[in-house]
Amino acid sequence: MIDTLNEWQFVSEFEKIRPDNFSREALFVLFDFFEEIDPNMEFDPIAICCDFQEFDNFNDFKSDWGSDIETIEELENHTTVLRIPETDKFVIQQF
Repeated sequence: MIDTLNEWQFVSEFEKIRPDNFSREALFVLFDFFEEIDPNMEFDPIAICCDFQEFDNFNDFKSDWGSDIETIEELENHTTVLRIPETDKFVIQQF
């Protein structure tokens, strides 16, 4: 049995199940990313939380990961970076 979720349902269900993992803005960006990759993808919020992480800015990434990566552009060479429009926030696919 398959239940197809639209953008608003994806965000709403995610906020019910895992309310502290991503901002609302990040969830919309993630939904668009998943729709582009595979519109028939299974909704698995636990896997998404394991595979992706949101940061408020690049300095937060540096302090959390202690990486040698110096810029967000360099980070984009190592993993998927989903920038949240009109903010410094972004989501990465953890590597």
